[in-house]
Amino acid sequence: MSQICPRCQVELESTVTACPLCRTPVDVPAGETVPSKYPQDDLTRDDTQKKSGKQQRFEIFELVTVFGIGFVVIIFLTDFLLSGGVSWSRFPILAILAIWGTLSTSLLLYPRYVVMGVAEISLLLAFLMLLDYSINGQLTWFLDLAIWILLYSSLVMAILIYASTSTKIKGPNVVGYFLLASAVLLAGLDLIITGNVLSTTSLTWSKYAIVPLTILALLMLYYHFRFFRHSWYRDQIRAKIVF
Repeated sequence: MSQICPRCQVELESTVTACPLCRTPVDVPAGETVPSKYPQDDLTRDDTQKKSGKQQRFEIFELVTVFGIGFVVIIFLTDFLLSGGVSWSRFPILAILAIWGTLSTSLLLYPRYVVMGVAEISLLLAFLMLLDYSINGQLTWFLDLAIWILLYSSLVMAILIYASTSTKIKGPNVVGYFLLASAVLLAGLDLIITGNVLSTTSLTWSKYAIVPLTILALLMLYYHFRFFRHSWYRDQIRAKIVF
């Protein structure tokens, strides 16, 4: 004699004590001891579809790398087509490479915090030295502004890492966070450097990178919250249902 699960409303064998789909207990007729033909594994879980933290971080690293290369190419071509050479583009390109290196270090070296810290500080100092040298052909403001730029950059990167690792659903939103953080970092570096060198508080070279970075970041966030998040929930529900 068969039974009906009170929750799923599926027909069950008379010998089972719980629904194999939802684990809802069901009544068993007295004297029935025949083993069930249903598998005893918990079918509500699908561990094969769960990715490790290392795999997720590597996927984010791939996304960031692809977008970083794309931005470098776009900025370089824009500068070359407008000026017939390389002029202002070297500044945002250096900044993007520094941001990519810092974020990649965090993703690939996690959770070796000491190594991460040393690598990120070294990358940032190298970027500042190259930026100073590319502007004047020698080191001028680097030693005076390095500590302030280092503190500001560390704050931006810390907020970025926290936002990327604390979000439950990781996808295009992580790329959007990275792009927004890049725009904020470039704007701050531009203001700090030009404020000291040129005694002005206006954006100069960074605006050429901030505008496309912000637009693409908003597009990635829109795609994530409008489409990706809903499909992610749908896939999770499908993965938990076994027919």
